[in-house]
Formats: sequence, structure tokens, C-alpha cells
Amino acid sequence: MANSDLDARIDAYVARFNAEEVAAGYLPSPTLGKLFAVLDMRAVLNARARVRRARRGNPFAFEKRREGQAASGGAGPVAPRRRKRADQVAALLRRGHLGRRQHDAAREVREAYAAIVRTLFRRQTVDVKVDVSRRERLPIELWSTREQRLIRGRYGPWKQAMRAPLEVRLGDGRRLVVTNALEIVMDLVWDNLGPRQVDDRHGLRRGSAVRIVAAGLQRYVRLAGWEGNG
Repeated sequence: MANSDLDARIDAYVARFNAEEVAAGYLPSPTLGKLFAVLDMRAVLNARARVRRARRGNPFAFEKRREGQAASGGAGPVAPRRRKRADQVAALLRRGHLGRRQHDAAREVREAYAAIVRTLFRRQTVDVKVDVSRRERLPIELWSTREQRLIRGRYGPWKQAMRAPLEVRLGDGRRLVVTNALEIVMDLVWDNLGPRQVDDRHGLRRGSAVRIVAAGLQRYVRLAGWEGNG
């Protein structure tokens, strides 16, 4: 919050405080009003800072937001929508839009995401004592050994890397820089939306979603060290 905005809010608080004091039959006290205003604003700012720190330190923030919005049916990135019956990743592989390694990357993303979502719902519905890593705060006891290796070794680093802008070349040769590539990839890979549905949902030109998904999965392939290995 900018200093000027904070000063304006404090002045407004003081004015309300003094008006209430006068209405109650007391003399206005600007000093006392300003003290209360500063304490109130400081509490708000501290609360916001705690929320921001919690979000940065929560490895499940992305998954919780997607699944929570989908379950609630509220407005947002994951409002309920009609999914395709056919596997859209397999369809892209058949049409030549994805390579074999990108297809493998999509399967691992699905497996890791499913394990995390299963953990989230289990922790909400069952009283489970979980051994949580102090450094990473991951409920490792609820995952198999393979899931632990997958989430910590490949999915987690890929998800973090996908927060960075992703540059793709479109069919007409233009370059597009995408800042929400992770959402777009998961719309197709996890939610199984068709390419046109993803294009429409994010306001993209026809064919853009396919190229973004391919580039995002190629980033997974590169981080996994699979390039040049078939």
C-alpha cells in the first residue's frame, strides 16, 4: 500500500472517529483518533503480509486454488466446464502436435497432480497424523516412494519453472509471451479440455493453446533431462 493511500485512509479514519466522539457528547481528539487509525492500519498490513508469506511458502497453493474453485463452482480460472471424453493429450500425440517425451511428461504431470489432490482431500476429511518435512512442508507419508520422487524431483521444479514467462512461436511466425502457461497446460492436461476450449477460455487465437501446451511440456522434458533420449 502506498504511503499516500495509507495517509488518506488514516485521515478518513480520524474524521469518522471524531464524528462519532462528537455524536456521543465528547470533545474530538485528533491525537487519539490517529493513534487508533495507525494501529488499525498496521493490523491490516500485518495480516496481509502474513497471507502473502503463507502463499509463498505453501507448495500446494496452485493445486488448492484450482480444485477449490472447481468444487465451489464460483467464478474464477477453474469454473465447472464440459470436459472432452477422449484423452486430449493422446489426441495431440496422434496428430503430431506432441512428441513421445512430451506425452510422457503429461502423464507424469497428471500422476503428480492426482497424488497432491488426493492428499489435500484426505487431509481435509480424515484425521491423519502426517510427518511433514520442516523445510518443504510436504506430507510425504501420504505418498508412495515413486510419488515422492516424482513430485519433489520433477513436478515441483517444473511447476516452479512454469511461473516464468513462456515464449512460443505461433503458426504465422509471430512470437507470443505467455505468463499463465501453467494454467493453460493444466486446462488441457488435467481438466482434459479441448484445444479450442482452452483458446476460448483464455482469449487466444486458434491453435495457440496447442503450441503453449507443447512448449510447457517440452520445458518438463528439458528439466527431466530427457532431451535426446528418445
